[in-house]
Amino acid sequence: MSYKKAFLSIGVEAEVWGLGYENFSTPFEEMVKPYSTILLFENYDTGWVPDLSKYKDKLRINVVVDAHCNLSHLVNTTNKHDIQISLGATKGYLPHFDTPERWCYWLPNCYDDTLIYPMPSVSKSVNIGFCGNYV
Repeated sequence: MSYKKAFLSIGVEAEVWGLGYENFSTPFEEMVKPYSTILLFENYDTGWVPDLSKYKDKLRINVVVDAHCNLSHLVNTTNKHDIQISLGATKGYLPHFDTPERWCYWLPNCYDDTLIYPMPSVSKSVNIGFCGNYV
């Protein structure tokens, strides 16, 4: 929903559809009719994502933020859906998604500061934390 909020803030119409959303009962082909672009944010598809390769009239982009969890799965998903632009949060993994038919760009992770912000009143029990890899 943060991406939808960001797009709407710059005047770009956006809709979020997928597991857990009220509109998931609306057929995907109906949901995407008015849009020119499909952004795939699902990094752990368990088979529910429609075949995006069928939508040749739409720009198909995926946003890969968790490639370190299952890189081969995400590369296969990217190929299966005939993704045209791949945005990756892990710069070193971009070559795995790069093909002559696909543009790949580094898109570092970001956050919605209305959801994530300093909370000085919360006591800290761990001095430092890290999630990620060295690539």
